[in-house]
Amino acid sequence: MLFRSLKTVSALLLATVTALPLEKGPKKVLGSGETITAKELDAIANGTTLHAKFNEPTYTTPACKPWCSPAGSPAYTWEQKCTWDDHCAACAECQPLAKCKSKCAGLAATDGWAATCQWPTGKDCHGCSQCGGPPSAPPSPGNPPPSPGTPPPSPGLPPPGTTIPCDQCTNDYSVCNVCMVAIKANECPVGYQSLQQCTPALTALGQLCEGDGECGTSDAHAQCGDYEVYKHVECVQPPPPPAAPPLSCTACDNNNECGICLTAIPASECPANPNLHQCKADLVSMNGLCEGDGECGTNNNHNQCSGAYEVYRQVDCRPPHAKLTFHTCNVDYADSDKPIYYQADGGSLVELDNTGDDREKNQDDEYSVNWAKNTFSIITSSDDGWCIDKITYGSLSVDLSNQQKSGVWLDKPCSGWDYDRPCTSKITIDVNTGAVQQHHEQGGILPLDLPFLKVHTCNVGNANSDDPIYYSASPAFSQSSHASLDRYGHDDRKKNYFDTYYNLKPASNAFNLAAVDTDGWCVDSIEYVWASQNIKMKADLSCTRDKSLWLDGPCTETDYNGVPCAQNIIVSVIDGDVKMMGVKGQPASMTKDLGSCSACLTKDDCGTAASSMGLTLGGKGYSFDGNYNTKGCYYYPDGTYKGRAYFGTGGTDASMGAAPGNAAQERVACPA
Repeated sequence: MLFRSLKTVSALLLATVTALPLEKGPKKVLGSGETITAKELDAIANGTTLHAKFNEPTYTTPACKPWCSPAGSPAYTWEQKCTWDDHCAACAECQPLAKCKSKCAGLAATDGWAATCQWPTGKDCHGCSQCGGPPSAPPSPGNPPPSPGTPPPSPGLPPPGTTIPCDQCTNDYSVCNVCMVAIKANECPVGYQSLQQCTPALTALGQLCEGDGECGTSDAHAQCGDYEVYKHVECVQPPPPPAAPPLSCTACDNNNECGICLTAIPASECPANPNLHQCKADLVSMNGLCEGDGECGTNNNHNQCSGAYEVYRQVDCRPPHAKLTFHTCNVDYADSDKPIYYQADGGSLVELDNTGDDREKNQDDEYSVNWAKNTFSIITSSDDGWCIDKITYGSLSVDLSNQQKSGVWLDKPCSGWDYDRPCTSKITIDVNTGAVQQHHEQGGILPLDLPFLKVHTCNVGNANSDDPIYYSASPAFSQSSHASLDRYGHDDRKKNYFDTYYNLKPASNAFNLAAVDTDGWCVDSIEYVWASQNIKMKADLSCTRDKSLWLDGPCTETDYNGVPCAQNIIVSVIDGDVKMMGVKGQPASMTKDLGSCSACLTKDDCGTAASSMGLTLGGKGYSFDGNYNTKGCYYYPDGTYKGRAYFGTGGTDASMGAAPGNAAQERVACPA
């Protein structure tokens, strides 16, 4: 704190203030004797009315107004009221709270004790003996400050860079939304008497400040002489507790009459003015208060507020039973005659069974079930699949959207991939959000919206395969959690055909495709798509002949006609990078990078790359290199020059990297 002239300080604190206009209407009697309006009291508390702070030209003497009593101003503590100089500072309750800080002697030397005892708001110097405080010598610049007694232990500062929970701040964080931690006595800095006050405007993060009650600080620490020193630190608020589930409508104090649920508030929560509007549906809002006079099931004799008023709060409620409706899809085999079960909050299973035929194709079915507080599940244990495309639960519409068609199949097991929407044996629905999770056949509880894999079989001889290809949602092939890519009733992986496999377990970084039998499969396009997560990846096969590769178990050669062969491939869902495993002549666990490629810009690089692809260099009447129309390195996959590579000289980097102008030609790619 800096010593300064009382007149200067008082001018900074407050110029002469014109009193606020009085509140219209009758005054409230807040205590015995003198009365004051609530608006005037708020103005005093906020320091916006005359004499709320020391004002030299108009200051008289400290006073103790009748309404300073707890009954007259119950919303304020004595710590607050004792700072109201000519209103409450003279009350006996303020004497134990008075302070005599070391700065007071310096102020008195300039302005005299009569003025100093009034500065600034009754909490800094009123406790000095010259001001009527305890008979102890006042502090002076040359004497040590008075002993404040044994202060409460200070928690000290957290380690640098630490973020602490906001409930561990020494101050009351909620006052200014800043966190202050009282430093230890052995951490007091030189010049602590000159620190700024602990307000956000004056104290940046990491700085020290001196607390005088502002922003929830306390005068009780005084760990640095008689100064309370804090450090502004960062804190994080704990997450709010989960909202309480709605009340059962049978527990409403008004029996849920008029379609609104009302609960009588405890007497401790009664408002200052309990004379509220009536408890009618068109007058009261959710969580709002109302006064009951017998309307809508209220009790006119409750009288818990002021002995004459019955105050209620409107809350949300749920009836003891919920209406659960389904719509069966309008597709073949969508209906099911086998049992379907309902489970509320993980409790017992209840079979959903109405009189007659339930769950017929394109039919609505309605069931009355016990309310779930948090989640409910729909479960099947049979292999007679049931397709659902709409579910409502009370007023909640369940979100069945996904990357196929909206809806879900319930089947056990989900035989293959021939479903037009996700298939699972159990779905669980959040009754608060409508979000759906499925119990996935590859393990785990996952969202209904999951990625799909789209592959294309090469247009070359023997490219097709009837043997299984396995997908694992991790780089390593797993026998326990893999999925066979096999659409039930379909001829998968036909030559020059696309196949799509939905509802895959998501890969965190990369997935594995594996062949375990000897009927090899040639693939030239692999796409992994998860639209809701903004993931659309295409495997990079650009460094191979015909931009393809073979999966075979095992590979009998390192390549088939220049196209590489592996038993497993690992595909990154981030950048499409492909690594091969199970390459002939290498340990099964060794990975080989398929690599990334660029245009071949020299004749030598072209020849090396073309030879590694099993291509013949030149021929059919043409040398390998020459001033051909197509510049750079290229080959013919079909026709008269099938399997032959050539290099057109005289081109620029751009022309040698561009697609060939002849549709019969393909580029030979060189390693990047």
